[in-house]
Amino acid sequence: MTGCGHRGICNTIEHAKKITGQSEIYAICKAYSIPDIGISARLAEFQQPADYIARVNAFAQKVTAAGFTFSYHNHGAEFIRLTDGKRAMDHFLEAFDSDTVCYMPDTYWLHDGGCDVRHFLEQTKNRVKILHLKDLKRTPEGHTFAEIGSGNLYFEGIIKAALENGVTNFVVEQDICDTNPIESLQKSFVYVKGLLER
Repeated sequence: MTGCGHRGICNTIEHAKKITGQSEIYAICKAYSIPDIGISARLAEFQQPADYIARVNAFAQKVTAAGFTFSYHNHGAEFIRLTDGKRAMDHFLEAFDSDTVCYMPDTYWLHDGGCDVRHFLEQTKNRVKILHLKDLKRTPEGHTFAEIGSGNLYFEGIIKAALENGVTNFVVEQDICDTNPIESLQKSFVYVKGLLER
């Protein structure tokens, strides 16, 4: 429901209504003390970026008027060049309402999309409160997910940039684990905790 719904705005809301029996999504979030409502989208949803941006801005106004913060959570599709030659994320950075739309970036997908994570955090200063930490490692078969600190991303610099640019919450995320997921989470937690305690 928050952050990484992977289903788009409408599908996420309809699914939440169905499984909770509540018709008012804000009531569900308030009942669970969820302060931020976040969405993500698939490439097909933002092929016409102006239309998508208008929908997101309108939704963000409703969410913030109801007392929540609103965040957009990226994946890799936002960095594909559209027919106008710009990336969808370029359109978002230019036109998402800076008063109501925050970002909830994912370090893996920023890097995968060709972004410098630290530069993105500087571009969105004070508009990122929640940062998804996900590492990327290269293997002979290509790239995949890894525990934080065991992949190729420079997390010492990422954490420093995050703290300098207003990030207050970190979410450790790993889509695929080579070992037991709890052990992977523990390894990532210990590494991130060590960086935060420096």
